[in-house]
Amino acid sequence: MLVLSHEATGAVGEPLVLGRQVVIRGSVIFNGEVRLAGTVEGDIRCNTLHISERGVVQGDIVASEVTVCGEVMGSIQARKLVLKTACHVQGEIYHERLTLEDGCWFEGQSRREGAEGRM
Repeated sequence: MLVLSHEATGAVGEPLVLGRQVVIRGSVIFNGEVRLAGTVEGDIRCNTLHISERGVVQGDIVASEVTVCGEVMGSIQARKLVLKTACHVQGEIYHERLTLEDGCWFEGQSRREGAEGRM
């Protein structure tokens, strides 16, 4: 499990950037923004997550805001979730606000949940 704080990564407010060559086998927990271009084989918990076109998550995601341009195989819990064109998502999603762009691929169940829900 990779648990990082802003103190471990540098200045407060700076995102954690996981580049294309990065492969993490285990969970990632970060109390800020994560930008993923590599692969995570495990769960991700953070405040904001952006998965780039080549980014892959094989695990569950819990974040306030999630934008998926790449691939997710697992559940997503987010207050705001955006599935961008050409993304590939397979699993259950729980959200308050969901945006599906034309051309995104989603297979699974979607449940709208408010503040009293799972988040």
